[in-house]
Amino acid sequence: MEIDPAIATTIVSSLKDVTQHEINFFNTDGVIIASTDTSRIGTTHAGAREAIITKQTNVVHSNHEYEGARKGINMPVLFNDSVVAVVGVTGNPNEVKPLGGTVKKMTEILIRENLEQNFNFNRAMLMQNLINTLILPRHDVGFTAYLSSALNVDLDLPRQAVVGRMPYPLKRIPPRDKVQKILDSNFGDDTNNLFCITAQGFTLLVNISDGQHWKPRLSQCLNELKAETGIQFTLGIGLPASDVDQYHLSYQQAHQTAEWHTFTTGKGIGDYKDLRIGLIVTSTPINLIRRFTNALLGSLSESEIKEFREAFDAYTAYNGSITRAAQSLYIHKNTLQNRLNKLAERTGYNPRDLNDYTTLSMAFIMNDYLNFISEKSNNDAATDD
Repeated sequence: MEIDPAIATTIVSSLKDVTQHEINFFNTDGVIIASTDTSRIGTTHAGAREAIITKQTNVVHSNHEYEGARKGINMPVLFNDSVVAVVGVTGNPNEVKPLGGTVKKMTEILIRENLEQNFNFNRAMLMQNLINTLILPRHDVGFTAYLSSALNVDLDLPRQAVVGRMPYPLKRIPPRDKVQKILDSNFGDDTNNLFCITAQGFTLLVNISDGQHWKPRLSQCLNELKAETGIQFTLGIGLPASDVDQYHLSYQQAHQTAEWHTFTTGKGIGDYKDLRIGLIVTSTPINLIRRFTNALLGSLSESEIKEFREAFDAYTAYNGSITRAAQSLYIHKNTLQNRLNKLAERTGYNPRDLNDYTTLSMAFIMNDYLNFISEKSNNDAATDD
């Protein structure tokens, strides 16, 4: 196993702060790949090669004792009982020897930490690629098999999708490591729970072969995310998917639910099976929603839509009582009647007629949804940048 020069550079910088001596980092060929004395990078050190062969600390008493050497000590760095590098401390051996044990131990710890970070990063990238593949209507079977094998994931299990979304407009992006840690603590105990962080939140494919006992963890996740990041996430849950070819359907359902729940409440957990009118709105292509709202509200200005919507909502909230609705708006009932009449005149649909009322209600909801989608798209574009 070879240590990346970038990792080696980080390590020598950290050690220099502790020892105040020049630090050299050798690969398993005895070549210096990182050093606080940059003039030595790329040179070969015979003493370091001896330390690799013997697995023992090599002491250099004079600058001419070994080819390319300077006084100091060179210690083999072990990982899983194999020499993966050599770390050298330049200086009078009598002065630097006492530092040997500490420097060697610190180097091994730093290498382990960096390798673990790289492993976790690589695993996260593989997982993200796997999930991105699985949520497509058609996925590359060979590529999916490769990724699932690398991650030791069983794709023959039933799963259920959960989509986490942040509020719009998003004022700040939470640290990915905090979100990852919370997901790990709640769902990382089962390697067949698949999850990844996205620009807008996260995607989770839960192993449901043992039933639905995992759902209470979602509430815990929401509470922890709020406490750790200060952001109120919204979650959408899709229907169960029996196999890998159905995962994309559960994801699409979870995505629709998260969108609708973010639009209507901006918090909490929504389930696809409870969408009701949201199922219609989120399933309707945006171009058809736009055509529908333009047909009813297209002749109105934004201020008129706002005024008519306020009157319409009050009329709805008080079950058609003009007096009570007007009181809630702090206006005279005649003023409210005039607004409702004007709404009927401008749109051709009378809110006091039940058939027309339903059409107007859908128009106002869809107009709000269009505005939400537009704001969300702008926010997503800013996040991706």
